[in-house]
Amino acid sequence: MSTIKANTLQKADGSTFPVQGVKECDLFCIQASFTGDANPITNFARYDNGVFGNNAVLGSGMTFNGSNHFIFPSTGIYRVFMQANIKTTSSYNIGSPTAIHFHDGSATKFTASNLLSTWTSSNMYHSVSTEMFVRVTNISTQYVFFSTNNSSNDELICDPSNNPGTFVTFMKLGEV
Repeated sequence: MSTIKANTLQKADGSTFPVQGVKECDLFCIQASFTGDANPITNFARYDNGVFGNNAVLGSGMTFNGSNHFIFPSTGIYRVFMQANIKTTSSYNIGSPTAIHFHDGSATKFTASNLLSTWTSSNMYHSVSTEMFVRVTNISTQYVFFSTNNSSNDELICDPSNNPGTFVTFMKLGEV
């Protein structure tokens, strides 16, 4: 069996093939559990419990700015994912929707959301997830933010000692 090792692959014209694969990946979680509405959710921090080394970043990473928006590090196609871990406070629950909002530079154009609907006893734990694929063409004006409309006063959970609890991930899948 032969082994081929190379730093780059060149085409016949001397140009190189583009690097394929995930180029950016980042993970943030809420810093403390909370109840009630949040639009936007304001208490995110990069997850760094040691599982992924000192932090959960591949590439240069997202920026969580003072306006509670996530700024993309470069243009491209991104998968944005949110998982909310929720502790219900009532036996019948329709509520705790979470949403991802994409602002395209002039207005919030796209929203992906979910809704937790349960018929269980109170103090039960549930997970709901939402994802969105976005095309980022201008990192100065395009961003995402997250919200929850927690009408049933459920608790979004933070558990950084064991897992990221309620978290968001960003993964750059390709170029635009």
